[in-house]
Amino acid sequence: MTTRIELLNDSTTFIDVDPDFEVEDNESINILYEQTLTGRASSFNYGTNRSFNLPFSAINNSEAEKVNDWWHSQSDLKLTLDLSNSSDNLNVRITNREQPFSRLRKPYFDVFVGNINLTAI
Repeated sequence: MTTRIELLNDSTTFIDVDPDFEVEDNESINILYEQTLTGRASSFNYGTNRSFNLPFSAINNSEAEKVNDWWHSQSDLKLTLDLSNSSDNLNVRITNREQPFSRLRKPYFDVFVGNINLTAI
């Protein structure tokens, strides 16, 4: 499954990558719980949030640099999980706590290991 990640407003800047098989597609419900002084409890559902974790055991230097630049600038991106169905895409942002690709894969000096956490915007 080839995945495309591209800048949202610039379709000429993109990477086509093949993540490892452990891709996670998560959806969470945002719920606010509250309780009044009299003890009455209520909850309010204010939407859902979709996120992805794309692990990589090998990604080349130029693609890793692009992803790290997008992470650093908090760029808005477009994610297409499967290029054979290019109509299925989402607007996302990289939400890693640390730089996505900072570890080299031994014994290579131009191949990186890491993961990309993406959250729908």
